[in-house]
Order: sequence, then structure tokens, then C-alpha cells
Amino acid sequence: MRKASRTVLLAITTFLLASKAVAGFNGGYIGYIIRDEWYDLKEYETFYMNWFGPHNGAYFVEMIQKLLEI
Repeated sequence: MRKASRTVLLAITTFLLASKAVAGFNGGYIGYIIRDEWYDLKEYETFYMNWFGPHNGAYFVEMIQKLLEI
């Protein structure tokens, strides 16, 4: 696992534990969620594994923020 991936995973895990949020995997896989500014990079993660096009990163950030407001 890359250092950046571990850092993000640790931050998310810490946040979820602190906020007592429940997260799960329901079997649906949407590919990689990347920053919108990385969409045009022709790398594996951004080109082959980003299946839903540009602005997917911003969409998920917005949805997660709205869920946390509930």
C-alpha cells in the first residue's frame, strides 16, 4: 500500500472512530474515487479505474458531508 493511501486510510479510520460513524461495504464497487484535478492524468488509477468520469471526487465529498450533517 502506498504511503499516501495509508495516510488517507488512517485519517478516515480515526475520523470514523471519533465520530462513531458506521461504515460498511455492501458489495458495490465503483472504482477509484480521485481528486477532480487528477482526472486527466493518464495513470492507472486515474485512467483505468475511474469509471464515472470527471467530478466524481467532488460528488462523493458532497454526499459524505451531507450524510454527516444528518
